[in-house]
Amino acid sequence: MTTASETTTPARRSDGWIATDLVGGVTGPLENALDVVNPATGRVCGQVSQPLGDAARARAIAAADAAASASAAWADTPARARADVLLEAARLLSERVEEI
Repeated sequence: MTTASETTTPARRSDGWIATDLVGGVTGPLENALDVVNPATGRVCGQVSQPLGDAARARAIAAADAAASASAAWADTPARARADVLLEAARLLSERVEEI
């Protein structure tokens, strides 16, 4: 598994998507990548990692640990700051709706 000191440079696909796995702010290569298909268009809009065996278990544990850690920090963040983050995320999604 990739650690913070071993982050990799994500590979950019020809269609502009970045092929990487992100858990806890740390990127790693996609393992056994599966295409994500937009049901409205039938086009591939991304990929997800589907690690197998022990790698799958390790990634699931890492993701759960990262979520638990982030939850405490998020809960300690003032409501106004959380609102600002969510509003910015909504703005970026709206701005990129055609791309997404």
